[in-house]
Amino acid sequence: TETKHKLVVNYIYWMTILALFSHIKVLLKLFKNKDILFNLFNLNYSYINLAKTIGIHSTYYALLMLVSIVFLIFLIFNEKKKKKLFFYFFILTYQSFFIFHLSTRTPIIALFVLYNISILYFFIKNKKVQKGILFLIFIYLFTGVMGYNVRVIRYRFQQIFGFTFSDKTHYDDGLNKLKQWQVAIKANNNLLIGNSVADADTSIIKSNLKNGLTRYAKEKYNAHNQFIQTYVGLGLIGLLILFYLFAFYIIYFYRHKNFLGMVFMLLFLILFQTESYLQRQIGTMLFPFIIGFLVNNTKLEKKIIQT
Repeated sequence: TETKHKLVVNYIYWMTILALFSHIKVLLKLFKNKDILFNLFNLNYSYINLAKTIGIHSTYYALLMLVSIVFLIFLIFNEKKKKKLFFYFFILTYQSFFIFHLSTRTPIIALFVLYNISILYFFIKNKKVQKGILFLIFIYLFTGVMGYNVRVIRYRFQQIFGFTFSDKTHYDDGLNKLKQWQVAIKANNNLLIGNSVADADTSIIKSNLKNGLTRYAKEKYNAHNQFIQTYVGLGLIGLLILFYLFAFYIIYFYRHKNFLGMVFMLLFLILFQTESYLQRQIGTMLFPFIIGFLVNNTKLEKKIIQT
């Protein structure tokens, strides 16, 4: 348990170092381009370009950072020493800001849900509802300020419902996402067993091309939904297995009173809605590793959070 606790802490520190490295890289780029500091929040220095500093897609960078944030929240709830508590809280604030700077929409939503659930759970269980409300107010203010002032975030969320820039470029990401999912579902040629995992991406690209989504085909988009991606690759059988995994481990963690495990399962459930995480090595390794790390491991949670 002690070794696993140290592993969690070291992971948090490592993700903080990576975030600092990424910010230093984009700041150097900004100064080299002689841009004003406020432009740090435009597309040239955030979103995909920020993630490129370590050669990773922004969605996966956000996922790795979210894992760190989950562990950080539990460390903060357990910490008794004020100096260490403030230190952890500072890291938590910085990593949360980094999620916003990455401008990946679903991880931001997942982060917001995560804060609400964790704060309510902890303070209600410890009968400190007033403190919980104050924490939530802080989170809402932080989210509002970051969401409004980091322009790329504001624009990306506006694009979900339809948004036109000053140059007349129009985005309707919500409607486009629905079309993308519908076309991806059509890619399945075998209802029960799918087209095979290896051919899922190719099938979706062909379906995009066939159904008029030429840009998605050209950029080789996958389904951007893990459940649809699994359906195309493994059919209804694979989809039911994936649903079973979520149901089994949510119930398992609930029965073992492992709140940390339930939080992670909810986190993945949200993230899987708009990204096919299991199509890349990071996702296929991280998802089962987190589950295995926490299965029947209530001692680890007690080490991280004493409630």
